Amino acid sequence: MFSAVKRVKENNMRKEVKRFLMIATVIITALTLHFAYSVLRQVKRATTYGTLSAIYHNLGKALGAKPFVEYDLAAEILERRPDIPLKNGRIVDAWETPIIVKIERASNVVLVTSISAGPDKKMGTRDDLVKKIAWDDEQDLLETIEEGVVWDGPLIVKPHE
Repeated sequence: MFSAVKRVKENNMRKEVKRFLMIATVIITALTLHFAYSVLRQVKRATTYGTLSAIYHNLGKALGAKPFVEYDLAAEILERRPDIPLKNGRIVDAWETPIIVKIERASNVVLVTSISAGPDKKMGTRDDLVKKIAWDDEQDLLETIEEGVVWDGPLIVKPHE
């Protein structure tokens, strides 16, 4: 009888250990997935900020060389940075959502705003990523860009004719 009780206790102990290991495995897996998702989200944010920075940096280099209406903005940027992501001919963020660019001139300032919809893929929400830059006293730019908003939308690569 003593050995039967001992076997039952050992069997119960094994079951408890197995249950503990299963629960521990589930918790460790969940934490690992959460950590991996957090890292991926941060990588996508950093990648998108890099794209937004590349857009306004390269626009600054390109604009001013000719009248604004002659620009294919996406082509100007991609010529300098071919690594910028495209989807359906549009420059996109890390979530494959088109990046919106607004270029406007008021007096002696040209303001460029680049916007990513962010992880939720919806514009106008708090997770949007926004980069702004203002050029002032840049005579080349001021001569080629008219007063007011001259561009407000996605950067689309025009097909070659």
